[in-house]
Amino acid sequence: MDGSGTWDTVFVMSTVSKGAINERRTKGAINERIDRSARFYEKVFGGRILSRGDSEGAPAYIQIANTWLLVNVGGGSTPDKPSVTLSVPDPDKINGFMNIRVADIQACYELWKSRGAEFITEPIPKYGEIRGYIRDPDGYIIEVGQSTELKYG
Repeated sequence: MDGSGTWDTVFVMSTVSKGAINERRTKGAINERIDRSARFYEKVFGGRILSRGDSEGAPAYIQIANTWLLVNVGGGSTPDKPSVTLSVPDPDKINGFMNIRVADIQACYELWKSRGAEFITEPIPKYGEIRGYIRDPDGYIIEVGQSTELKYG
């Protein structure tokens, strides 16, 4: 988290195994109700809840494919971020989002919608991809996109 409530890569660990690079990415999100958010990512995206957090403020950890999502309640300033308060976003003023790339956006749209995902619109072709946006329970935006053969740039 960069302190403004935006998605940001917190940690990237790369390893080489049999000639392939494997990455584990960790994302952070500030959420008001950790358990509700953890269940959303488990149900919609098939995530595996590794830790549910606790009432003392420990974050929940959810593994989704090769990404670990940290869900945290946020809070006031601390010695290592003295002028920063972490809070949930304004759902109509987003300055960052998680981005998921898929091979078949229509299949993901149907599956994730059936699991409770709320898409802002159906997937729409735009700039060499087909994309749609989901809101999570705390207002974060998740872009879901499928590349097409049309190339830009």
